[in-house]
Amino acid sequence: MYLRRSWIDLLCSWSGSQSRRPAPQRAGTGGGGRKKAGCAVARSILIIVWHLLNDPAARYRDLGSDWHARHTDRSRKARNARRQLEALGYDVIITLREDAA
Repeated sequence: MYLRRSWIDLLCSWSGSQSRRPAPQRAGTGGGGRKKAGCAVARSILIIVWHLLNDPAARYRDLGSDWHARHTDRSRKARNARRQLEALGYDVIITLREDAA
């Protein structure tokens, strides 16, 4: 646990962060979202590398740039949007356009 935390601190040191939980920002100074995102990406890469090094049989397989689009369920998104609008008091009728099919 300590080693993993120190590696994350090392990877995040370029952004000036000394811990995984930076101190709260004062109002009007910005939240440091870019630094947090950089640390999150560094942590994800570190986890992938650890798994690849830890298991000799593991192989990295890129899911592809369109993975999210292929795994998005359109009917679920429509159902969730309808439910949210109905919760706000709207009457909703969903019809599929011919050009979208």
